[in-house]
Amino acid sequence: MKNQNGLPEEALDYLSLLRTSYDRYFDIKSHEEYVSIIGKETLLDVSQFPQYLMMESVDPLPPEFERRMYHFKDKTYGGGIMDVVFKDNALANIRAQLFFRGFFAKRKAKKYLHDIMLPVFKSLFGEPYDNKPDSYYFKSSGIIGTAYYVPNTSSVSFYLIDEKYA
Repeated sequence: MKNQNGLPEEALDYLSLLRTSYDRYFDIKSHEEYVSIIGKETLLDVSQFPQYLMMESVDPLPPEFERRMYHFKDKTYGGGIMDVVFKDNALANIRAQLFFRGFFAKRKAKKYLHDIMLPVFKSLFGEPYDNKPDSYYFKSSGIIGTAYYVPNTSSVSFYLIDEKYA
């Protein structure tokens, strides 16, 4: 179910999405299972929307990978988009981007990254093994994680990637 903005009716918490995705990474075997765990009322599958089909045709994954795109609504900050990729009934990677709105949205996004998102990443992964301005790279338990501000936008994003696909 979606509202007039193309977002699901129910909101989720972006940091809970991160924590759950990390904690259950190697347990999840399908898109349906992932959606069920996160909450089917909080994710809207947009994989068949024309703009995403066009993107997939321009930058396709190898045939053994299956990607789906989802819209979500954060309880506090705004909307987001994520793509979830599986290979052979195993999660290969997740990317979730959260968009901030309003005045000073870029500043809000950077503050969120440093003050809110980064401590959660550190609690899951430990200290980053590398960082660049507004980008942090982590590795733990076979998962590579990245937390970053998306340049020239008002958004932050995280990646969780199975180490064997990095």
